[in-house]
Amino acid sequence: GANALVIGALWLELGLVEAVVCGAADALCRVIVAGFNALGALDPEGARPFDASRKGLTLGEGAGFVVLERDAPEKRVKCTLLGWATRSEAHHITNPEASGAIPAAAMRAALARAGVAADDVDFVDAHGTGTPLNDPMETKALGSVFGARLRELPVSSQKGQIGHTLAAAGAVEAVI
Repeated sequence: GANALVIGALWLELGLVEAVVCGAADALCRVIVAGFNALGALDPEGARPFDASRKGLTLGEGAGFVVLERDAPEKRVKCTLLGWATRSEAHHITNPEASGAIPAAAMRAALARAGVAADDVDFVDAHGTGTPLNDPMETKALGSVFGARLRELPVSSQKGQIGHTLAAAGAVEAVI
């Protein structure tokens, strides 16, 4: 989902399109649920992102789509996509690399592309899966970008309410 938004934004930037619908949808099936269960990644009591007693994630279904336009009439603009960045690390297929260096680099690159300083950010919608490995890594990444200010900066994740919508997660988060 997030990658679809980045691709759409790049198409606009490159002048390939004037407007683009981008996003993603994901529906669950038994194989997906069984796979996450076999990994021991699911919390039967429900995801609690960034909670000290978190045990895992909750799977969710959903879809999120947005229309990105190069020069949209002001009356239609609901929000502006200022910056974006993608990064990838090949540490492990299910376990993130613990230092958070790659997500921190992505956040810094997105801020730089947007021309926004970390001190200008007043809310973070985090990935926040509620898993014992992701949340500490993400907290380190956020701390690396926002420093001591992270203690006062509101950070949230909707995955405690709607679950991890897998491929749709980035697009759903953008809509939220």
